[in-house]
Amino acid sequence: MAMMPINLFRQVDERTKEPANDHPLYKLLRGKVNQFTDCFVFIELMQRHLLYRGNAYAQKIFNRRGEIIELIQIHPDRISIEVNKDNTLMYVYKQSDGTNKIFQQSEIFHIRNQSEDGIVGRSPIQAVADSVGFGLNLLDHGNAVFRNGAKPDGILKLAGVLKDKEAINRLREQWMAMHGGASNAGKVAVLEQGTEYEPIAMNMRDAEFIEARKFSVEEIARIFRVPPHMIQDLSRATFSNIEEQSINFVRYTIQPWLKRWEVAIKTQLIGDNEDVFAKFQTNSLLRGDFKTRQEGYASAIQNGYMSRDEVRYLEDLNPIPNGEGSKYLIPLNLGVVGENNNDNNQQLNSDEVKKFLETLQRYKLGLYRFVFRKLLTKESKALQRIAKKEALDHNHLIEFYDKHEKPARSMLLELGEVIDKDITGVVSRVMKKYLEDRAERFAKKTISSEYVSEIAEAIQFEADKWARVFLEELSNEQ
Repeated sequence: MAMMPINLFRQVDERTKEPANDHPLYKLLRGKVNQFTDCFVFIELMQRHLLYRGNAYAQKIFNRRGEIIELIQIHPDRISIEVNKDNTLMYVYKQSDGTNKIFQQSEIFHIRNQSEDGIVGRSPIQAVADSVGFGLNLLDHGNAVFRNGAKPDGILKLAGVLKDKEAINRLREQWMAMHGGASNAGKVAVLEQGTEYEPIAMNMRDAEFIEARKFSVEEIARIFRVPPHMIQDLSRATFSNIEEQSINFVRYTIQPWLKRWEVAIKTQLIGDNEDVFAKFQTNSLLRGDFKTRQEGYASAIQNGYMSRDEVRYLEDLNPIPNGEGSKYLIPLNLGVVGENNNDNNQQLNSDEVKKFLETLQRYKLGLYRFVFRKLLTKESKALQRIAKKEALDHNHLIEFYDKHEKPARSMLLELGEVIDKDITGVVSRVMKKYLEDRAERFAKKTISSEYVSEIAEAIQFEADKWARVFLEELSNEQ
């Protein structure tokens, strides 16, 4: 699970979504979850807790704006849950010094497995503890049966009688030193003075141990819904069906766990008030063999529901240059969607045109947001460098923005080349508003490095704000 990236999407309408890479959680779920742990280790550890304990906990760390900036995993054995009078949950964390620390429900990220009360989850092992216990008992028994490991097992018969226990023990030790254990298996035994070796057959209960061990392996695999071939049990594998079993493993074992994660992220980290949701990327695990994939891709391209660039993305290939791969094809001689490939092609109706323009507007907004995020990041880093040396007074800021205006203006003017339009007037008006906003924000203030850091944290919000201002000015000019 940890190898699958988590994507964030924003729901535009019932059938349309767009990447929400500007959301504060995006970097958290795809980079460092806290100062000690990256997202791979975090997901791996939390899922292990889910499998072994039935619950996975992490403490939420917030910034001053109430955004989650860290998730710190907590061992489930140190957590107990109580229900408050208002039916909210209280998490009692037992610290290493023996004292308890109380967390409210809003402070804890909690993923639970199947539960009997809806509060505390149960691990798959707890649900079938007897079967697992049987397997562990068999393992102990097997160790006892094979610990001595002499092959074959038996007794030594002597012609005479040994006088005391010391002589008996000495003979036993000599025999075991020469023939005991797996490393001595197959050695030739030399017997003397009328000594005979008589092998003893293993009793039925011990002889069935190997078959019982097979049952235990299969039973434990069944508990976790793992195909036997994935735990190296190939006793009944045909190899031809292993690929299909692996795909079914993703569908029926992994995906229910992914759904638990996705719902928990949505309800506990993002919130129901936002149109943003999380989705694990499972495409790489569900892909079939090369021949099957190519047949599926060919059908998708020829029927117009996937573009060539989308197929190339799934195969970890770069897009076709000049945007040619982003065009959708239609079955009529594989023409390009939207082009007049046939006199019988019908024109787009007004609703389709409206939807297309709305989609185009969203893509433009994403582009402008990217440019302003780049501009604001550059501005923020420059201010931080200056603030580390000395406090920023009003004169410092005037001097800084006099120098900052020219490269900022050049960066925005480059957008004109992308949209093939002269936007000099638009850039001038936007830059005027931008500098007025900065002057008003910093007027009569001494700016510390701490305050500059807070400005840096607001870059995502500011980028969206100024992208919309730019889009509005561009629309007014049209």
